[in-house]
Amino acid sequence: MMVGFAPLAGIGLLFIMEHAYTFFNKKTGNAWLSAVFSAVIFLLVFSHVLYGYYEVDTFSGKNIAYLMYPIHEQDYDAIRYIASEHGTGHIILAGSATSYAVYPVGNSYPVAIVPGNLGYGDVEVVCKFFVSECNEKEDMAYRYNVDFVMTRNVQSCGFLREVYNDSNGLYIYRVI
Repeated sequence: MMVGFAPLAGIGLLFIMEHAYTFFNKKTGNAWLSAVFSAVIFLLVFSHVLYGYYEVDTFSGKNIAYLMYPIHEQDYDAIRYIASEHGTGHIILAGSATSYAVYPVGNSYPVAIVPGNLGYGDVEVVCKFFVSECNEKEDMAYRYNVDFVMTRNVQSCGFLREVYNDSNGLYIYRVI
């Protein structure tokens, strides 16, 4: 569904740009100045769209902008670990950002992905899982046929067996 919005957004931007150019051209009578105004509107739209897609390193004093990635290298390694050590096709309960990478990286399935982007599964289950008591977690895990849980928090529930942890505090638990 989100794929359909991209062409609509492009058509909408083209519509706005053409009307802004026509409006400024009628008001100023100068095509060059109208093009400049239209370009400014275009830059304002894109600066708003791209705001937050990068992180500025201010600690080094260089003010370099780095692209932000939805998952970190350790998340990637953990998903690859599940695929290489336990096979593919599993259902993995992970945080919302990590869930995007579960299928493309490990050929497994997330419990949920944020509805505003791909709209798969029940995001509330993921949120509730990490704040619930063990008996509720167990019910959710079995209800959604979860095979693995990826988290940055230690889970001390009897139905979860730790199969992976790294030095950055990322844990993978197998539902037993």
